[in-house]
Amino acid sequence: MKKKTKELKLTTKLMLIDNLLYLFFGLIVYPLIPYLLNYPPNSIDNEFQSTVVGMQYTVQFIFIFILGIILNCTTIYLFFRKLNKWEEEVKKDNKRNILKIRDLCANGIYKLIPTQVITNSIILILVFTATSTEFALTIKLTGIICIWTTIADLLLYVFSGKIFNNILKNTYDSIKDTKDVIIRLSVGKKMSFQYVSCLLVILFVMTLFGYSRIMYERGEFLKEKELNELEGLLENSDNLINIFSDMNNEYFVIDEKGNDVYNTGKLNKFAKEYILHFPDGNRLYYQYGSSIEGVFKKVNYEGGNYYVGKLYNVMPSYYTVIFLVFDTVLLIIYLIVIACFTRNLKYQLDIISTSLKEIGESDVDTSTPLPVTSNDEFSDLIIAYNSVQKNTQNFIKELKEKQEIIVKQGQLVSIGELAGGVAHDINTPISAIKTGILMLNTMEGQRTEEEKEILQRMDNCATKIINIVNSMRNQIRNLGGTTNVKFKIGEVVNDIKIITYHEVKKNNSDIVVDIQEDLEVQGDPTKLGQVLTNLVVNAAQAYGNTKGGKIDLKVSSAPNNMAMISITDYAGGLDESIIPYIFKNILTTKGTYGTGLGLYLAYSVIKGEFNGDITFDTQKGVGTTFYITIPKA
Repeated sequence: MKKKTKELKLTTKLMLIDNLLYLFFGLIVYPLIPYLLNYPPNSIDNEFQSTVVGMQYTVQFIFIFILGIILNCTTIYLFFRKLNKWEEEVKKDNKRNILKIRDLCANGIYKLIPTQVITNSIILILVFTATSTEFALTIKLTGIICIWTTIADLLLYVFSGKIFNNILKNTYDSIKDTKDVIIRLSVGKKMSFQYVSCLLVILFVMTLFGYSRIMYERGEFLKEKELNELEGLLENSDNLINIFSDMNNEYFVIDEKGNDVYNTGKLNKFAKEYILHFPDGNRLYYQYGSSIEGVFKKVNYEGGNYYVGKLYNVMPSYYTVIFLVFDTVLLIIYLIVIACFTRNLKYQLDIISTSLKEIGESDVDTSTPLPVTSNDEFSDLIIAYNSVQKNTQNFIKELKEKQEIIVKQGQLVSIGELAGGVAHDINTPISAIKTGILMLNTMEGQRTEEEKEILQRMDNCATKIINIVNSMRNQIRNLGGTTNVKFKIGEVVNDIKIITYHEVKKNNSDIVVDIQEDLEVQGDPTKLGQVLTNLVVNAAQAYGNTKGGKIDLKVSSAPNNMAMISITDYAGGLDESIIPYIFKNILTTKGTYGTGLGLYLAYSVIKGEFNGDITFDTQKGVGTTFYITIPKA
């Protein structure tokens, strides 16, 4: 059954939904019409109604219901028939027809309701006029059926929203690059249309209820009054005709068969049949839905029975004027309230939409969050916007940091090229010097011991120069390496102890190592060794060769499957002026003895090669700890 429903054409689905809604409200309207239109008591679905109308109320209602269904189905089909071909139009890439289909989905309901109300009103008035229905009753019945249709259509828009939204979503890609757009209706206009439609429905129903109730109460009051006057007239005269001949023409006299004895033409067939079918009621009704009522009295005159009565208007015209003025004033007040409400609604939406547009503008600062000024769906929307804004700011910040890293990496490439050239330029003369020293050393017979010692020291210095230059060149070049293996941090730390031994001892320091031996990470062990070497040497040099101190190097597990390496010195902490730039800029605190590359390279290696993080904690007068966290292998 569900599969068959999916296979139905969209217009068929819309007609089915609308007809179900129409039926539902029809079941509500069916018992209300007699009450709203002041149908006489005991006058529907019986022999009396068949006599005066020729068709009973239930049959009339079914006829009107079927007529309404036919009109609704016809209008909906003519309005939405293009929706059946939306997939074909998308395949053909017919943007013009796709825009028309989207317009139907977005705005169709706002054109459907006025069209149906006008069309149904014209057809129903023609049908009721052709069946000789009283004009006042025709207007009331037409109004009831129109509000019946309006409510069904408004709910159709709600229940078929999924259909329309699906088409709008699936056709957007076909028209997003076109300059043509569908007719735009603001949220305020849409809400105003819906609210005004509902208000007109409510006003009409309230007016009918109020009019009906007042008419009933006035009818009861006038019945007693007029009946007493009629009885007084009958008591004071022996001639029925003479009673009314000198009075107004609202009185009448008919016999038991309904034949006129005295009637100026105002007593119609409906009223006569009502008297004959309900002779004991004394209250007379002129027509279905009519404001004309009357009273009558059965009298015996010259051996025969007659019905003597009077017609009068229960609801004078000024009552109708009062209702119309009341409805008009109420409508104007409501329209003003709606205008203020929709304006406030539009204002809140404009704030959010404008702010969202600013996110896409690179030259606009979107760092200030919107204040939450309500506790409804708008607050949810503002909170969501602020969340998007925060994430956008974080993304921009991260993007800028990465951009800065890319720039610095470009700088490092230049430095690497420079270092390679400098290394080559230095190594060439140094190699010549070493060659000369070697040649001088081979001339043993011509050298004293003092000269040999001087030559040995010169050779050692030349070797040291070559090692320093090559180390710097290799350190920079290795940043571009591709080695990626699983290794134990402990093995790297053990190597670091050997490599840094001379520098640590030169600064009168000692390394205290605490290692969790089984911790493994993935990456290039050489690069991690370069980072740890740099940090340990910095810690040793922070003491200086005059005071010395302890360096704690600890390797342990950290939360979230991370390994942590901490290197701590107690040399008095970092200068506050360099703390914000320690990883971001190429700087040094060692004057001509430092290059400023160490910490920046360490940051780049840990972030870029190991997907980890490097932070520090420093306390003035105490010391500094660097923390390296790396995902475990």
